Amino acid sequence: TTPITSMAKQSSTAYLSTRSQDALSQFAQVRSWTPTSLGKSVWAGQVPTDSSLQFSVMSYNVLAQNLLECHPYLYRDSPGPVLGWPYRWQGIKREILDIQPDIVCLQEVQFKNPDHFTLQYQPFFDSLGYKYTMKTRTGSKEDGCVIFYRGDMFNLEEVSALEFKIDRVKLLDRDNIGLVCRFVPITSPTTPLVIGTTHLLYNPKRADIRLCQAAMFLAELDRMARTSSGSYLPTILTGDLNSDPMSPVLQLLTSGSFQYEGLRSGGRPMPRKLLPDSLGLSDSCQWEVELEQRGLGRQFSTGSGEFKHKFGLQSVYSSGVTTFQDRWTMVDYIMYSTSQDSQENKLKLVAKLGLPTEQNMQRSPKCPSYICPSDHLPLVAQFLLTP
Repeated sequence: TTPITSMAKQSSTAYLSTRSQDALSQFAQVRSWTPTSLGKSVWAGQVPTDSSLQFSVMSYNVLAQNLLECHPYLYRDSPGPVLGWPYRWQGIKREILDIQPDIVCLQEVQFKNPDHFTLQYQPFFDSLGYKYTMKTRTGSKEDGCVIFYRGDMFNLEEVSALEFKIDRVKLLDRDNIGLVCRFVPITSPTTPLVIGTTHLLYNPKRADIRLCQAAMFLAELDRMARTSSGSYLPTILTGDLNSDPMSPVLQLLTSGSFQYEGLRSGGRPMPRKLLPDSLGLSDSCQWEVELEQRGLGRQFSTGSGEFKHKFGLQSVYSSGVTTFQDRWTMVDYIMYSTSQDSQENKLKLVAKLGLPTEQNMQRSPKCPSYICPSDHLPLVAQFLLTP
């Protein structure tokens, strides 16, 4: 891989005042790379990585400018200059140049009025050698998700843009979307990789809708990652899930099941069946059509009052905060699949870019700030993929 010259990195901070450059250096100490025990061995050169692929993934809600301007009261504690798009775009570029992730999953990229994607994101990432796939939120929404990936590292084999709004299903009436890619690493074409990103519904009162969106997203990951032998390809799930670590969505994702029946949401208890059978989504978070194509049609079942899945997802971050929503909290995630048989785990975590604690952030200015261009912090993880 060809790292960007230190000149480019230096010029990416040139717009910052001396005071902001000092603040950035201090913040960088909080956000330092933390290796796993495997990572320490890899970094020390004790693990042969010749046949393996090391790659990094960023997940980042970049805050669409139109959404910022529609909700000025949320950002009243930020100084005026840091809320302007030109200043914020400098900061976003600086973060990308600083970290140079191999795969970048962005949420809240603005596509309309004006189209920041075409005007800024696409030319900038293109100049660094990235290709992309994208999906705008449905309805009149002006932002969406983009997955940028290094064109010299990955080929995009298949992409699925998932809409969570289904006209015939009463609960699924929101304009959120998901984006799922199957990549083939150019140096190790025998180990494809599935990466998905999503931005789930924000409304704090509607855990029921968020849970259904998460179940649909898992079903799409299942469709894209399932192999003919019945196992899953290495899978990474990223995004702004608008869910804290104790939420139903997180319990479903990280523990593999969640019993929702009777839990209050939207002012009433959730029923035994949240979604109609006509949607074709099994309680195992798999599409009925997929199960039938695999000769497993009889496994389709609904009405159990719970959702479950078998990805064995582990969250990269077990603590830290990513945004301020009434208080500092974590709603952004990078998760990766593990198999019951640890010998089979082709995807291993090497390191993560540290997240600040609530205490760290209580001493910092509100985001966006002179050094943080969005109201969310970027998450970055480094992985090792073995054939």
